[in-house]
Amino acid sequence: MINEATLQWLWRYKKIGPIFSTYSNQIIEVVHPGDFNTNAGPDFLNARIKCNNIYLAGSVEFHVKSSDWILHKHNKDKAYDNVILHVVWEHDAPDSVKILGVDTVELKNQTDAEIFKKIDAFLFNDETLPCASKINSIPKFVMQNWLERMVIEKFENKVSFFDAEFLDSKSNWNQLLYKSWLMYLGAPLNSEPFKELASLLPFHVLKRHANNPKQLAALLYGVSGFLTNSKYTVKNRIELEAEYNFLKSKYNLNEITYAWKFSKTRPSNFPTQRIEQFLSIIQIGLNFDELISAFSIKEIQNKYCFGQDNRNGVSSDLINKVCINSLIPIMMFYGRKQNEPQIEKKAYSWLEQIRAEKNSIVDKFKEVVLTNKTAYETQALNHLYKNYCLSKQCLNCTIGIYCLKN
Repeated sequence: MINEATLQWLWRYKKIGPIFSTYSNQIIEVVHPGDFNTNAGPDFLNARIKCNNIYLAGSVEFHVKSSDWILHKHNKDKAYDNVILHVVWEHDAPDSVKILGVDTVELKNQTDAEIFKKIDAFLFNDETLPCASKINSIPKFVMQNWLERMVIEKFENKVSFFDAEFLDSKSNWNQLLYKSWLMYLGAPLNSEPFKELASLLPFHVLKRHANNPKQLAALLYGVSGFLTNSKYTVKNRIELEAEYNFLKSKYNLNEITYAWKFSKTRPSNFPTQRIEQFLSIIQIGLNFDELISAFSIKEIQNKYCFGQDNRNGVSSDLINKVCINSLIPIMMFYGRKQNEPQIEKKAYSWLEQIRAEKNSIVDKFKEVVLTNKTAYETQALNHLYKNYCLSKQCLNCTIGIYCLKN
């Protein structure tokens, strides 16, 4: 398949060239292909080419067709003023050379078609993972470095998410933690209703009633809207409803507007069951400063699960998942915002203390990758599969590149 990504890959890893003929009948030599640019602007920066014994330095831009330059409006973008060469598969706009003042290399008649067949054979084979048959030949250090990159990439995204949520939480760490725990418990179908619940029922209100299980239940079920709708089953409804009406008036509370989703989810994931689980957690205590001061992830597991594993479904497995998706990324965000790198370092170390997760994605890698003993590794594999394997981004993946290069 001819696309920009494939052409860029061939250029970047010197699988074509280095001698080319341009549209204006010049013979050029690629001295340095340039630095691949993942940001806005030309595809390659700081490239060097030799033409008529003259060395040129600047940017190189790739397109499938030369007419794409105008289509993408590069002619109106000053970021492309430094382009010294336009490389395309098909030069369908000969006048563009005169208009743009940039010479063009057409690859169609200067590239062996076999190389595209090999790439397509790799990308579109029958394996769930295109690299399955070759992945075990990849050196350990290459694999480890790439998986480390995947973990960092994944949690960078999470940190960015919590940066925005922190402002919405009025810069209160306990409110942020509380909201994110509820959102995770509701994921994927009921994250938004739980987020609204956390906004309408602030953490500081819940905290005042932490020693009164009945009032905690009344607040959570009441603001969730489960007490006012008889179709939902709630234990001690009448008693909780009376308690909620008093608290609702006291704190001027409102019920959420989002509709809860029960279909296409297991009973253990029903929002009512998730509220029961959170009631168990909040009664034990939810304090951000205390949690990030823990020596190890085991301390947190013992805090919420010791002597009561599976009470209301609050198992060590659930606490691990909440920590991976909420506490740990918030710790990373906190470490950066407060300039406490030791907290961010601790967060990464906790990922390595949590045992490997079990899910369908991890299972896909079991036969070809041995490094899935901890959550650090399985989080890397989850991100790799969702963001590279599914969309066939092998040409942007170190594993895929290594397989193709070798």
